[in-house]
Amino acid sequence: MKRLFLLLLLLSPISALTIQSDGTVITIGNDSPSYSTIQSLKLTGSTSAMLLEGTANTFGSKPVKVPIIGSEGMSVDSLKVNGKETPVFFENKTYFFFASQDSFSFTASLTPKQEMNSLSLFFKGPIVRFDLELDILGNSSRYINILSPVDAKRSYSLGSTHISEEFFGLESHTIPIQWEERIKKPTPISPLQQTFTSSFSDFQISERQILATHYLEYTAYNRKLSSLKIRTFGRVLSVNHQNWEVIEEDNSKYLIISLKEPASSASVKYTEYIGQTGDFTAHPSVPQDAKANYHLSIQSEPQLAISTSPFLCREVDVSDLPRRTPSLLKQLAFVCEPSGSIQVAI
Repeated sequence: MKRLFLLLLLLSPISALTIQSDGTVITIGNDSPSYSTIQSLKLTGSTSAMLLEGTANTFGSKPVKVPIIGSEGMSVDSLKVNGKETPVFFENKTYFFFASQDSFSFTASLTPKQEMNSLSLFFKGPIVRFDLELDILGNSSRYINILSPVDAKRSYSLGSTHISEEFFGLESHTIPIQWEERIKKPTPISPLQQTFTSSFSDFQISERQILATHYLEYTAYNRKLSSLKIRTFGRVLSVNHQNWEVIEEDNSKYLIISLKEPASSASVKYTEYIGQTGDFTAHPSVPQDAKANYHLSIQSEPQLAISTSPFLCREVDVSDLPRRTPSLLKQLAFVCEPSGSIQVAI
């Protein structure tokens, strides 16, 4: 019995055996961890039919599970690995297949199921590089506006029907795609109309002076902002950007801000000296040729009595203001058109 035990011990790999106290030999698997990496993946086609092409590597014991794409809102019609038809499986809301090769290529025919002008692409990965070339197909009598395949800061021109994007290092990543359709042909859009601006002006009246602090948020679509032009009515004291100057054109003063580098969004905060305490006109801070409505606040020390005469402005509740500022106890809130103003008597 002892000789048989020694013979088994010599013939078996040491890493595959454990010996219990009673002399029983138990075999333990020594398989190395297995995983896959998709080196490149490209999705082409349209919102009605897609083709997925990729190359991948596997490591460890075979076969290895290779994830393809999320199963929600998507069906895989056929899959070929190195040109051979391969069965498709799914679990945890992801399609996958088994591969036994160290390196290989694959193609998959997909049919998306879009809902409410939207599509969601999920990739478990890991994927080194992913290229997206996709046509958005809508009603032929409508005009399509693609909204942000990546994030809210990016969009496509009205009428554009093609998305071309590239991504790197994806793992458990979702790419949402949304678009809108319009029945009528859009009118040409000028660059200024492609920039959305929100503005809030806060006027503070003390016994000695009147100061105004202005806050502006810019978001540009289909273009980059390199400089900003804002009409001013007082003496600019400070700006939260380094490169700025005040110029005069056609009897009006403008604050010119040069951004360090072109950007699709920008935040501006600047302070103006309006003058010594006395009657004055409060203007909202708006960019040149602006067309939206803007918020305005007038604050005063409690011992001062003020009256206001709005022009193209309407009074609202203080809680409707977009931001809170240090309060001088007495505060009025307004929403003004770009050319609106408020006469303030003290």
